[in-house]
Formats: sequence, C-alpha cells, structure tokens
Amino acid sequence: MTPGGARAFGLELDARFEIPGVEEAVDPGEGRAAPGVGDRAAANPAPRVLLELASHERLRALSAGAAGERIAEVAGPDGRAAATIDSFGKAGFALWAEGFGSAWVDAAGTEVLCAPADLPSWRWQRFLTGQVIPFVAVLRGLEAFHASAVVADGRAIGIVARSGHGKTTLALELLLRERPFLDDDVLVVESSAGGGLIAHPGSALANVREDGRWLAERLVSAGLGRPLGTADGETRVAVRRHPCAVPLGALFLLDRTGAGGTLEIERLAPVEPRVLLAATFNLALRSPDRLTRQLDVCAQIAETVAVFRVGCPPEVEAPALAGEILDAASAREAASPATPEAASP
Repeated sequence: MTPGGARAFGLELDARFEIPGVEEAVDPGEGRAAPGVGDRAAANPAPRVLLELASHERLRALSAGAAGERIAEVAGPDGRAAATIDSFGKAGFALWAEGFGSAWVDAAGTEVLCAPADLPSWRWQRFLTGQVIPFVAVLRGLEAFHASAVVADGRAIGIVARSGHGKTTLALELLLRERPFLDDDVLVVESSAGGGLIAHPGSALANVREDGRWLAERLVSAGLGRPLGTADGETRVAVRRHPCAVPLGALFLLDRTGAGGTLEIERLAPVEPRVLLAATFNLALRSPDRLTRQLDVCAQIAETVAVFRVGCPPEVEAPALAGEILDAASAREAASPATPEAASP
C-alpha cells in the first residue's frame, strides 16, 4: 500500500506512509461482495483511521501528566515484559513491543501514531498489522478472533489455533487450492443486517516459519505471493488477498493433539460459549460495551456459524488437513439451506 486510503480489518486506513502488503481500498458495492454485505457497507461505512509516523519523544509527550494503567502485558522468555498496552483514560492508549517500537492510539480510535524501531518497514509493521490495527478495530466497535481465514464458496472459513499450531500454514495451503486468502492470525467480524456475521479482509501478509520455507517457494511459483524479507527464522510474505468482506460460514478449532492419534473433525452442537470466548483477540479492552458485544458475537457464531473441533496429530501434514477441512466445509454447505445473507440477489 502506498500512502493514501486502504481497507483492512473493517477499517478505512488513511496512511501517511507505505504499508507493504496492505491492499488498496475496494468498494464492496462493486459487485464482488457477497449479497447483503455491499448493502451494509453502503449504509454503514467503515470507520476511518489516520495513521502517521511520529518520534518516540512525541509519543511520550502525549502521556505526560496523565495517570496510566497497565491493561495488558506479555512476558518474554526471560520473564520480562515483551509487549505492553497502557491506558491513559481520555488521552488514549500506548502500545509497545520489544524490538518493534511503540504506537499511540487516541481514545476514540481515530488516529494512530507509530514510532517504529530502526528496522525495515516490513519488519516493524508486523507489530502494526498484527497488534495495533486490530486493537483499533475492536476499539471502533468490531470484534476480533485469533484466527486465519480463507474464502470458500463465497463464505469465510476461519481457522482458530494457538500460536505455532499451524493456522497460517493451513490458510496458505488453502490459498494454493484456489481458496482466496482473507487474513493471517486476526479475523475481524461484525454483525450484518441479516442477522449473521461478516468477516473482513485483514492485511495481505503472512509469516512463514523457516521449516515451512517450501510453502513460501510454492506461493511464489504459483504467482500468489512475494517474499518481503526474512528474520528471526521467519519469512514475511505478501500474498494475494480477497478484496472484500464475506459472510462468516465456518470456524475450525484446531488442536494439534499428541503423536499417534487419528485425525478427527467433529461438528460441535451445541457450541460451548467459553470455547468461542477463548478464541477472541485482544482481551485488554474490557469496557461494558465491548464485553456486551463480545458475548453477542459469540452467541451469533453459536447460532449461525458451523463450528468444528479438529483433533489433528502432528504427523498429519498441512496439505492433507487442508483437504479434510474443505470436505467438512463443503458437506456442511450442501446440507444447509441458503440463508437470506447467502442467497443470490
């Protein structure tokens, strides 16, 4: 993305600097959006957010004199803080990640100031697209899940898993099977006028671990991706992304079980609410409005989305698992009558 407007994570991003891998804005009303989604976009435009670069000194000045509260902290391997989020009330929020830099988000979520570490943009912006912008999306009234996603049969398939359990690899395998990529790691959703949920495209970026270098090479060979750089055992890849929002059709809760087991894909009915709540992203924001919305969205998923538990031993490789997930999603689609959200106009 060159400086200017773009759409990602359900937001209109007015960036004053380049963000490699974030696609230019696409109007869902142009005929590429699923029926009903374009109507929602026309009636309720995406929240607009300004992104600018700033110095660390300017960010410190914004919080000077304000009482701060630590609302989230992630510890590194040595036990020290590796990432933090501090709230300064009506002044805004300060986000920091070791080795990546800092960001300031105003209290309304309308402006983001980035003070990056001295790194190439493709590296420090992993913090921007993986943490800061999704934080703003939740602040602006959307909901986020720790999931990668692709599009199949006009609907989003979300893959929920703990870090390191292969959700990115699985999404990229599905991309190679001609299922358009929607997001990596953070899936942003919101309620639609028809009563279901729509899933928004995230950034067109994915991190491929060193042991999956072959996957990055396949994406390049297929014309579906280009490497931006390699560091810390991972390759940052810009991939071809689906241009617009689609209804959320299925969630697959991936659990890489112990060696020697068998692959099991089970449709959950009913869905345990705590399972869905545990999959949400960014628990730092706990305002009454956010908590109510979080519960409402999880209830909507339980009612309108097919949720599957996937027990998968480590020896089952991603290509085989991708095929099984597509089969399960297709079987569910064939068995379900068309809803107003999914029906042809």
